[in-house]
This record gives sequence, C-alpha cells and structure tokens, in this order.
Amino acid sequence: MKTWLTVVLPDNTQKDIEITRNITIGRASDNSIAINHPNISHYQAILEKKHQNYYLSNLTKTNNTLVNGTPILGEKALKSG
Repeated sequence: MKTWLTVVLPDNTQKDIEITRNITIGRASDNSIAINHPNISHYQAILEKKHQNYYLSNLTKTNNTLVNGTPILGEKALKSG
C-alpha cells in the first residue's frame, strides 16, 4: 500500500508526494521538498517512519510547522486522512 503526503504550500496550492523514505522539508535546495518562501526555514521539518507510524518533527525554533493548522512542538504522530 502506498503512502502519500499532501503539502499545502504558502500560496495555498497542494502538492501530493509519495512517501518512500524520510522526507526533509525546507527552503534549502537539498531538501526532499524545497519551498522557496521567506516564512520557511532552510531546514523546517522532517517526516520519518518509526514502528509503522509516521512522525513529523519541527527542526526550527524560528518558524512553526503546522499540522492541520496547529503548530507542532517536538514531533507529531500523523494519522491517515
């Protein structure tokens, strides 16, 4: 079964990405998902699979990483849907 991540970009467009490995998100070009926007840190967040679950971790203290509009602190277990 494939697993997908839907990223809502700063301009409110959506990007669907198949998860096949850990995914880094940020403004730097070497991220898995590079988003060139001033409110995104160079290394904003990482999505990792641990024990059959996916977790999103915020990597910056400067900018919030949001899940369904709510800032996460540390790591957040993600649920389908």
